[in-house]
This record gives sequence, structure tokens and C-alpha cells, in this order.
Amino acid sequence: MEDNSNSAFIAKLRRAAVWGLAAVFAALAVRGVIEYDKTEIEQSNSMPDSSSVIEHQPIDDIDLNAVLASRTEAYLTPEQSDDLLLAKNYDAPRSRLQPVYNAVFSDDGFQVASLADTKLLCAAEAVYPLSHMLTDFYSETGMRTVMVSSAYQAPPEPQYNYGMTPEEQSAPDEASTGLLIGFSLYEENKGSRAFTGAGIYDWFVDNCYKYGFVLRYPKGKEEVTGHDADMTLFRFVGEEAAAFMHENGYCFDELELGLMKMNFDAPMLVDAYGRNELVYAVQADMNGNVQIELPADPEGNAAPFKAYRCGSGYLICAQLQYIPLLENASTDADSAELTSE
Repeated sequence: MEDNSNSAFIAKLRRAAVWGLAAVFAALAVRGVIEYDKTEIEQSNSMPDSSSVIEHQPIDDIDLNAVLASRTEAYLTPEQSDDLLLAKNYDAPRSRLQPVYNAVFSDDGFQVASLADTKLLCAAEAVYPLSHMLTDFYSETGMRTVMVSSAYQAPPEPQYNYGMTPEEQSAPDEASTGLLIGFSLYEENKGSRAFTGAGIYDWFVDNCYKYGFVLRYPKGKEEVTGHDADMTLFRFVGEEAAAFMHENGYCFDELELGLMKMNFDAPMLVDAYGRNELVYAVQADMNGNVQIELPADPEGNAAPFKAYRCGSGYLICAQLQYIPLLENASTDADSAELTSE
């Protein structure tokens, strides 16, 4: 009887050990999946964080010729690029959308704008820049009257008209990208009214590019856009493209042709996201592949970069890791300090 009891007890121990090992292996498997997903996310963005050890320099102090003299090459494929940020009409993946609600608060939780609908969604990459822009407007004017009135809109229901292709029957428009943000005004006890971009609100027209936004339908570009001027709609394109468009007076519909005039030897230095970037464009083959040049440090290490698909080419944004300065840059800084003393 005692032997049977011992055998039963040993069997229970064995079963417990087996279940314990199974639990350990399951936990390791889950951990492996999590670590794998995390690694993939990190690899999808090769651009270092703005807190990098690379010190930011004033654009006017950087020796562009020296930057271009140190270069290397890399092979770019469509899989390495973001093909949505600069595209015009598509239905944004739900995983790419976030509540606009997060954008009407400053970093410290203070509400700086209002919403026409708390369920509004927009592209995730536009949330923080929009918050930053609204917060800076409030900081400079003390006004909290801006209301975000429109953002992502689901594509319209299919319209089965004779002669239309299936794609045309339910084709998404630019509002479906989640990158088009509409403004109106709202004041307590006065209700809502139109946002005209006039008076104190011309701040947005003058400064939106600093946050990666451009006025979608500006005055004077009606023939290019095919749309009446509209001061209420702002399109997020990222700080690099916005800086390029602002510098050259382009609207969004002119971006693709404008980029064809840029290359590695005719680039633009941009302050974007708190870092120095070399911005230029390349044209790809019919499959979207292209050999690109990248700025390199003296050891030949290529600068990390992001590539955004635009038409038949790419906008390349390379963060400078090697930042040679003009000879008089430090002298100017020293003289400025002496002057201030």
C-alpha cells in the first residue's frame, strides 16, 4: 500500500514537472515573439532618435561641399521606404490611425485646442506635430479658439455606375489618408465659425511648415491644384518635404515635379526633428529599385536615412553623422559671445 502511495506521489511530481517545463517553454516562445516584433519595429526606422550624441549645428555653419565630398552608396528597394506619407489618395490602414484627441493637449496635459468630434482619427505620425503646432500657437497668442473639425474620413460607399471600374466605384480620396487636417474656430458662448487663416490665424500659414504641415490649397495655386483656395485644410507631409516646399514656393501638387530637380549633388540642408539632415531626391527604375548615394563619415560609414516614395522616385532624408563646419563658423560664434559681453 505504501509503495502504491509512493508511486502515485512520484507520478504527480512528474506531471507537475512536465507542466512546469511546458509553461517555461510557452513563456519563452511568447517572449521570443515579442522580442522579434520589437526588433522589426526598430529596424523599420533606421533614423536615430533626436537625442543622439551627434550635436545639432546651425545650418548656415555647415560646410555643404565637405558633406558632399564624403559619400558612399546603398541599394534602395520599395520595402525600405514609406510609400504612404507623400501619396495622395488611399485608405489609411487602421493600424496607422490614432485619435486626434491626443493632439489637442500640450505635453503637460493642458488643453490648447478643441475637437468637433472626440472620435476623430488621423495618421499616427501627424499627432505629435499637430499637438506641437497647436501648443506653440497658444504659447504665442494665448488663444485656444482653434478647433480640429475634420481628419480621417472613410472612403465613400461604392457607387455602381455604368462604365466605372471597381476601383473607381469605391476609390478613396485624400481625406482617407488621415493626413489632411481641417480647422474651424470655436469660442465659448459664441459657438463655432469659419477658420479663414486671416489676422492672428495667419500664424498657421506662415509657420505650419516648421511642424511638417503645408496648406493644401493655397491662394494663387488654383490652376495647379484644380481646387479653390481653402485656408482651412492642412496636409501633413513631414518636416523635410514641408521645408523643401516652403523654400521653393511649391504646393503639394507640385512636389513630385519639384523633387525631380533635386539630386545628391543639389540637395537641401534641413533642420528636422531636432537634427541636421541632408534632403534630396532620386528616381527609381520601373520596379522601384535604385542605387543611391549617402553622406558618410570619414571612416566611410553611411548616414542613417529614411526614404519616402513620391511618384516614380524617392525623397531621401539622411541624418548627418559627420558635420564639417565652415572655417568662420566658430569665429562668428566667438565674436558673438564677445559682443554680448
